Amino acid sequence: MMIDSTRVTLAVLAGGAGTRMGMPKSALKIRATPILRYLLARLAWPGPSLLVSGPGNERPAGCELYDREVTDPVAGEGPLRGILTALQNASTDLVAMVSVDMPGITREMLQHLLEVVHSNAKALGAMFARKTEGLPRIESFPCVVRLKASDVIARRLAAGHRAVHQLIDEGLVAIPPPADWPETIWTNLNRPEDVKAFEQEVARASRP
Repeated sequence: MMIDSTRVTLAVLAGGAGTRMGMPKSALKIRATPILRYLLARLAWPGPSLLVSGPGNERPAGCELYDREVTDPVAGEGPLRGILTALQNASTDLVAMVSVDMPGITREMLQHLLEVVHSNAKALGAMFARKTEGLPRIESFPCVVRLKASDVIARRLAAGHRAVHQLIDEGLVAIPPPADWPETIWTNLNRPEDVKAFEQEVARASRP
């Protein structure tokens, strides 16, 4: 069942300092294109878009393409704080969360999660669980979260619990991705060499 994504907010979390990268990840470029612009073009999201930036790193390149930019009120609390900030500022009941350092994420992934949440009224959201090198792994992003998860997330942050994947203990469900999805969609940019490798993969994929 296709979910009407015009009624779902796309939130790109871009508040990280990027210590290992040597710069804020919101300042990255993919083949000379600001990563925030790259993500919007790749996802072509028809619903509202929300950019979550970090204190001291407001107005990154490409921010003007988003419907709104909001800034985490507290620095250094990780992506869970970004999720809460997005929920507190969203105008829709469902929010599709994307991390700025995962440029391989596809709209199909978000649609897959939306369908799961839509079919399970009790679920506060959904994320993927897959195996890497034979070991189970819950992928924190992308994820879809209901607005009513805000209180649970605020409570976890206040208690010092910042791991996004542990939200499966609070009512989010973890589902396996289709087996035919390529590994590149899970690419995570942590170091400059990761960016170069992803750019090379994009170049290869664009060749006729």
